[in-house]
Amino acid sequence: MSVCATVLFTLGIASSLAGAVPLQAASGSGGPLRHAISEPTPSEAENGVAEITGKVWKWQTTLMNDDSKRSPSDPARYTLRLEPDGALSVQADCNVLGGTYAARGQNLSLTITHGTMAMCPPESLDQAYLKDLSEVRIFLIQKGELYLDLRYDSGTMRFAE
Repeated sequence: MSVCATVLFTLGIASSLAGAVPLQAASGSGGPLRHAISEPTPSEAENGVAEITGKVWKWQTTLMNDDSKRSPSDPARYTLRLEPDGALSVQADCNVLGGTYAARGQNLSLTITHGTMAMCPPESLDQAYLKDLSEVRIFLIQKGELYLDLRYDSGTMRFAE
């Protein structure tokens, strides 16, 4: 079970899942993810997105469901900023990128459309970070941290301000 699913169940949301709608993988496969959340009302959806926009989120770690872990030595070099208008900006070590995002309820997809293409040092996690961002499907805020669940419930990225 992913961190977001675990957090949802820990927060007692599991008890309200009687009328839950399964989330569909955004890849077009149509297969349900291993957990479901109920559909938020429009005001809940706007409030959730408002919590994550206008802030610079620093990548702390990605924990994959096979227990492998990636953590940058300097989180300030790996950032994500979502703007209220749907634009996003990313720093991936020595590269700066931009694009768009779409959010509905707790569902989130990120699309990077442009950026620099500098060659970062060999120990850089820039490519792994960008790959993980392209796989984001669900977001959750808990205790001031942003959690991004990856496609197919394969892992979770954790960010702090």
